[in-house]
Amino acid sequence: MADRAGGMPIYPIAFTLVQAQALNAVRCFKALLNAMPEMAEDITMPATLEEDMLRAVRQLMRTGATVAVDEQGPLEGATTDPLHALWYLRKTDVDATTLRNIGEQLVSLESTHGYLTAKILQFGTYHNDVLWSFEQAFLHAAARRFGLTHSMKVTELAGSKLIGMSHLGLFPERVNVRHKGLAREAAMGPHTQQWTICAAIYFGSWTQDKFHIHQSPEVPPTKLAGCDKQSGADRYTAHLMAALRGHLTNSSVPQFSCFDGEGQGVLNDGNCDCVDGSDEPSTNACASQLERRSFVCQHGQDKISYSQVGDGLCDCCDGSDEQQQADIHCPYSCWR
Repeated sequence: MADRAGGMPIYPIAFTLVQAQALNAVRCFKALLNAMPEMAEDITMPATLEEDMLRAVRQLMRTGATVAVDEQGPLEGATTDPLHALWYLRKTDVDATTLRNIGEQLVSLESTHGYLTAKILQFGTYHNDVLWSFEQAFLHAAARRFGLTHSMKVTELAGSKLIGMSHLGLFPERVNVRHKGLAREAAMGPHTQQWTICAAIYFGSWTQDKFHIHQSPEVPPTKLAGCDKQSGADRYTAHLMAALRGHLTNSSVPQFSCFDGEGQGVLNDGNCDCVDGSDEPSTNACASQLERRSFVCQHGQDKISYSQVGDGLCDCCDGSDEQQQADIHCPYSCWR
């Protein structure tokens, strides 16, 4: 941190998010002990442990700005950690004042692609001004459970972007967000990151099924509604898993089923494999056979000529016509 020598906190340190995770772990462990009394015979737990941990978590989360506490006191700044921490808590754990304070701190982290992870003065970090893909799903689920509707809307922007990138076989660990578009080198970290795939599945479930995936750290029911038939989320999950298998077999681009259901193609390899051209969403390989049809942008209502795809000019409001062009910056303007 900027106000610590060398920009580093003084250890030991208590992070707000970690304390919420630890509290939830204790609760889950207690539930296991209750379910398996034979195991509980050899284990003792302090009677007030959960109560003491909850008191500490409430104190850490009260202002919505405490990232952690070290030997010199609180380390504060705008971060998504308090909202993320809510995912591990029960609705009765925090009061309205805490929720309001968390919401106020999040305002400076908003972008057209979701919440930036942090805006904190610190040295040698890769968290500032970047969007962590997987975290957007945790933030959305927490906001939904605690009734933070504005935060839900912000994280749904991230979900739309993740789904759009997944159609191109892209699952980046982080996204470098700048202004109303993406930075020149937007995808950061591993380009096939398992948590990102899970986040894309989560948002695909949310948009297609209005909730197919369990939403809290509590033990889920044995059978979720809709799981006995292939739903939109199931099909979307299958699509993403096929993409992951494509990467794991050292294929630079994943196989997927053509959108019209006729055969399979390889994403953006420069060959038009699908009759509907859906395997080449970011190249103009299908332009000649689709000259009488339009390229449909991934978001918004825009339709352009296939000859405009990959030509170095931003024609779609979401920039999906130039997503394979690393040197092109297309501001995202679909929500203007």
